[in-house]
Amino acid sequence: MEFLSDTVKGLEDIAAKEIEGIGGKIKEIGAGYIIYEGSRELIFRANYLAKNIERVVIILQKGLLGNEEELELPDFLKNAEECSLSMHIENSPMSREKIREYLMNKMKQLCKAAKEVKKGKYLIFSYIKDNMSIVGLDTTGAPLRERGYFRFRHPASLNPLIANAMVKIGGEREIIDPFCGSGTILIEAYNHWSKTLNVFRTFQFSNISELKEEFNEQVEYMRENKGQKENKGKYYGIDINKRYIVGAQDNARAAKARISCTLGNAEKLHRYVDSGKLIITNPPYGLREKKKKEIFKLYENFALELEEHFSGGNIVIITPYEKFEHYFTVLEKRKIQFGKLAVWLYKFKI
Repeated sequence: MEFLSDTVKGLEDIAAKEIEGIGGKIKEIGAGYIIYEGSRELIFRANYLAKNIERVVIILQKGLLGNEEELELPDFLKNAEECSLSMHIENSPMSREKIREYLMNKMKQLCKAAKEVKKGKYLIFSYIKDNMSIVGLDTTGAPLRERGYFRFRHPASLNPLIANAMVKIGGEREIIDPFCGSGTILIEAYNHWSKTLNVFRTFQFSNISELKEEFNEQVEYMRENKGQKENKGKYYGIDINKRYIVGAQDNARAAKARISCTLGNAEKLHRYVDSGKLIITNPPYGLREKKKKEIFKLYENFALELEEHFSGGNIVIITPYEKFEHYFTVLEKRKIQFGKLAVWLYKFKI
């Protein structure tokens, strides 16, 4: 069986390694997506275990946009009566209306009633990139970045896929986040090192009776055990905004993640935490809250604080600016897509 998973552009290698770790065989890595093959059990395993992909799609057809080939249907899709369509379109030479018409014709090959909505028993996901067309069955539903533990959302919240990748790049179990916001980095760190499963939400495959019955015993076991292992790490965050601290604590309780968050100023980080090996953070960019001059002054003060009190450690940071290269030694640098914004993800030696 062949699968498609989309991911954050710039993190494809991390997502591919994760897929290999749960039993997938990588066939193709593109900008923002991975194609792989494996047993039907990957439907279950990838949805519950993966933290760096958006969805798990069973590929029904892959080819040039506008091809007339018939869809290849698994047994459980041959009696589908109603299905709905979700589309991801990128740089296509064909208009959205023409693509929709083409896809609706494809969908009529497998269901009597087809409509362009995002709810339904059978959710068809189409990935259109340039002239490439992939049509498949989405087994995930709401993207995997919707972890299910968010009770509070920061106005500039970080995609959990990016947060999890930052934790993997950092590689340490004791983490400080000086701009912790709603706690996403700390919760993802706790969940990563605890091997916590994606049990705080449901998946699209559970709406399909054949798949639900096939995986029911495994799903029940996972939801009861949650996959959590003993975690002796330390996950400490501060933020200058009290509302964000309260929100982070609410999210952590919902995720059953043991983290600590305190009201404080990142420019005086040493007052709140002892020197640590690893700092992972997503500082403000100045695009929403403040002007660039104020942000750059914050960056300068923060960098001086790290040099004076946290020398010898590492920092993993995401920012649209390359300013921190003036302060620290670059260990890793990659450009990633954060929503509509292209940003840099760094690992520095302080």
